[in-house]
Amino acid sequence: MIPSKYMDLDTCALRVAAVVLEALLGTHALLFEDVVDLVVEEAGQDAKYNLAPALSLLYVAGRIEYDESANALVFTGSRTAP
Repeated sequence: MIPSKYMDLDTCALRVAAVVLEALLGTHALLFEDVVDLVVEEAGQDAKYNLAPALSLLYVAGRIEYDESANALVFTGSRTAP
């Protein structure tokens, strides 16, 4: 994803990732449906389209994992900045 002057910073993948990460810092895990609802509530309906890239970014960064049996996202990173 290359930033452009048309990119909406309120709904971009980085914003969505920040919303998800902030929510997971407060709890250890969130159901996937709750994550979708939270993203729509915090960043708007259009942000839902950037949820998959945002979750991929957090997974590759080692901050989250997906618990298939519970259909939940689990926070795996440290609670402080590196």
